[in-house]
Formats: sequence, C-alpha cells, structure tokens
Amino acid sequence: MPDRQNEQNFEGMRDSSVNAIGSIGNVGGDLNLGATPPQPPTGATVLLTQPPKPAPHQQPRAVTATIRDRLKPGTIAGITGISGVGKTTIAAKLYAEASELGFDRSLWLDFSSAPTVDAIADAMLTGLGGRAARDLAGLDTQERRNAALTLGATAGCLMVLDNLETALTEGRGWRDRSVGEFWADWSRVAGKSALLVTSQVKPRLWLEMNAASWEPLSGFDAITGAEFLAAAGVRGSAEELTRLSELVSGHPLTLRLAASYLGLACGGDLTRSEARELLAFEAIASTPTGQHRGMDSASLAFLLERHWAQLSALQRKFLGRLCVYRVPIDRELAAGMWDGVTLEEAWRELVGLGDRSLLRRLEDGRYRVEPLVARYVESLGVEPAHDRAIAVFEGRRLPCEAWEVEGDIAEYGELVHHYVQVGALERAFYTVRDDRRSEACLHTWLDRRGYRQTLIRLYEEMLAAWRDEADQYYGAMLTAVGEAYRALGQVREAIAFQEKCIELAREIGNRQGEAISLGSLGNAYGRLGQVERAIDLHQQSLKI
Repeated sequence: MPDRQNEQNFEGMRDSSVNAIGSIGNVGGDLNLGATPPQPPTGATVLLTQPPKPAPHQQPRAVTATIRDRLKPGTIAGITGISGVGKTTIAAKLYAEASELGFDRSLWLDFSSAPTVDAIADAMLTGLGGRAARDLAGLDTQERRNAALTLGATAGCLMVLDNLETALTEGRGWRDRSVGEFWADWSRVAGKSALLVTSQVKPRLWLEMNAASWEPLSGFDAITGAEFLAAAGVRGSAEELTRLSELVSGHPLTLRLAASYLGLACGGDLTRSEARELLAFEAIASTPTGQHRGMDSASLAFLLERHWAQLSALQRKFLGRLCVYRVPIDRELAAGMWDGVTLEEAWRELVGLGDRSLLRRLEDGRYRVEPLVARYVESLGVEPAHDRAIAVFEGRRLPCEAWEVEGDIAEYGELVHHYVQVGALERAFYTVRDDRRSEACLHTWLDRRGYRQTLIRLYEEMLAAWRDEADQYYGAMLTAVGEAYRALGQVREAIAFQEKCIELAREIGNRQGEAISLGSLGNAYGRLGQVERAIDLHQQSLKI
C-alpha cells in the first residue's frame, strides 16, 4: 500500500497533470474536456462476459474463411497462437456472423475468469435456453450439467470458449476436473451445436479424443499488416507501412500499439522526423531470443515502454492499479482506483487508456486490461492496489437477503481473492464462512443451492496461501472442501482431503475435529460401497 506522502502526491497531481497531458483523441487529456463516452450500466460483476467488438482489418481473411468452413453442427473448431495475436478478434467476428453460419443462437464464455461448471451450465441454460436464473437455484451440479448438455445437443447454437488456456494446467490438462468432464461429454453429444475455441495451447483431452480441428494463428502477412496500419490512421507509402508490419512480424497488438503511439508522437505521419525513432524497431527485432520485461516480443516491449513514457505519473499509477482487477472494468471500478474524481471523469480516463490500446473494450462497453500490458506493468514493480479493490467490492456487494442467483455473490469471490493477495487470510475466511450468521453465511448459501464448485474454488485459493496448517481455519477449510467433493460425487478427492484433516487433527490434538473428519471419511467410503471400512471409521468417530 502506498505510504501517506506518496498517496497525497498522487491525488494532488491531478490538477497540474491533466493540463499538461496532450489532448490528441482526448487520450489522458483534461478531465473536463470532450464528450462523455458511452457508459455501460453498473451492477454485480459476472464471470462470463461479452466479446470485444469486431473491427475491420483485424483478422487474416484466409484464416477466418478456413475456420468459418469448419464451423458445422457437432464440430469443435479451435484457434491457437500466442497472446495478442488476434484469436479473440477472429472469434468475435465469427460470433457476430452466427446466424449467417446457420446457428439459431450464440453464447460467449470468457474463461479468463475461471468459471465453474455450475456457472457454465447456468450461462447456457439462461443465455441459450431462456430459463430464469432464479429457477436454477434448486438444481444441483449434476442436474445443471445434464440439462445444459441436452440443450447443447438440440439448440443449434454457436458457443465461443475464449481464453481457454487459463483453464488448463502446464501439462494441458484441466485445472477443474469437472469442467474438463463437462466438455468431454459435450464433444460426444454436441448434436446441432458447435464450439469455437481460442487458446494459446490445445487441451490434451481433445487431442487424445481427436475431437477438434485446430488452426494456428501467427501475425498478419505484410500486406494485411500494412492495411491494418492505414486503417488505424498511419500515413506513409505502401513500402513504409509494409516494412513496419514486417518488423513486428505482423503481431496485431503490437501494430495497434504502434498506430496509437505514432498518432500521439507525429500525428500518424511516417514521413515526419519524429517517426524515425521507430527505426529502433530494426535493432530490437533482431535481438537474440529471450523475453524482454516478460514479453515474448522485443518490439512489443519497446512500444509499451514508449507508451508508458508518455503517460503522466497519475496515469501510470491509475493503470497500475487497474491491473489488479480480474473482472471487466466499469465506471465504479475505475473510480475506485482514483480519488477525488467523478464517475464520468474516471471513465473518461479509462477510455483514454483504451484509445492507447492498453485496455481492450468489450462489446458491452466495459474494459479489460490487456494481459500483456498487465505483465509489463508488473515487471516495472508497480505496487498493486488490492487494498483499493477490497474497498470497491465491499461497497458493491449485495446484502444476504438479496441473494437469489450465483451472480449476486460475485463480489464476495473477488473480495476473497484480494484479501488473499494482501495476506488478510482470516478476513477471506470470514467472508465465506461465519457460522454465527446461519443462512447469511455464504458457505451455507452456496452449499444449499448446489454451487459446490464455487465453494471449492474459494477455499482452495485460501488454502494455497495459508501458512499455519495447525490453526482451526485450515482444518475447517480442508473439511469443507472434502465435503463439497463428496457431495459432487468426486469421492476420491473427498477422501484425500478428509485423510489430511484427520492427520492434522491428530497432530494438534484436536479430538473433536478428528471425530468429525473420521465420520466424514466414513461417509465417503460408504459412497464407494466399502461398507465395512465405513462402519469402522464411524465406530472410531463415536469412541472419541
């Protein structure tokens, strides 16, 4: 957390900095100038978001045509490539053409927020099936997934799974086994529907099943890259534009950053003397392999450095703070990272960063920080603003009496994440579980409504950060995760957690905890049909 003097300096620089910053395109310009950009509604954040708005000259035409031809009922078509190469842009264009491709309905799932199988099924049933979210509260996970799979087989829909690599392990397996099982079943019963997947890597399961066709995506060819630059307002000869595109290997994000940088530095005119600085691209592009400030592309790092240099100290801190958000950023989230301004003023600055291509604008008008930009900012050692995110989400969370569907408790999940990041682990725990509050306890609400995957994810994030395995919180979380796995029918996972609970209880002399865990372990073995083992464990529990 910034010290008091730095914080005063940060807030106090606003009046002087906004007058000093250039006003080209109102990027970071005077907060009181220019028309207020369109502003999306605020409300509870959700895990599943809309696609970015398709734009011209942002997709290799041949690749797009190839993937379009593969999108038939019952198929899975994938786009692979490095970050920022344009996978999502192509998917967004095809998503917008869903009806032309013969699909009656369409749904976009953004996996960068790690949705659970419950969230995926609920999104399908509400977005494709037209069911009211509150009507799903009484369904357990198995009922949700079965209904979603049936819908997928019959609905004739195009569904996009964006950023799927975030759901995979380093070995390309699924981080959440239940999510992997869901998509494995989908590939067997897809019927009239199709999946369009974007991912940096291919899921091992689909490779083994030979269930998907994959199209690798590299940068634009030189001519397409030159057309992209021209459409973005860069002026120069065909030779100059083509040369610039070749120097950055046609990488779309790098080209967007180059276009916005040129617009700020020299009005987009490659013939002006200021544009000669871009000749440094040649030296950087020939740099030996290896990462540059966390970037796989040296030219991308070069451009990010130039953009960073053009930001005021205030804008840099603002962007650095925005990088802590995992969810799409609206007016309230933006204003929460900047004291002393109105929602409209904070939103205008957010749009300014989007104009620089440092943020990605979504179809619903909200923004996300480009992942590569976040990595670059992190490499600079900018102090994250999790404390501010906590304040924002504490103010946005709904009271327990207003909870009806899983989306109503989304802010609580974000609170847990940010509490963990600042080391406030007990506060994270009590955000999920406070047995004194009964029905108001988030744990109880999620468990009774069958959202056990969400429970597991919350607890496992805390468990991964917990330092003292001997305290009461750690054991309680192990027990809760074990019980959630058992309720989901994942008995082997439940047994592993309950056995660890017993071991821990014995180490610290917690006889009551040992008895409870022995009983839970007996229940798990009972689910496996190992009756004698289950009876023995229950008898051990009763003796204690």
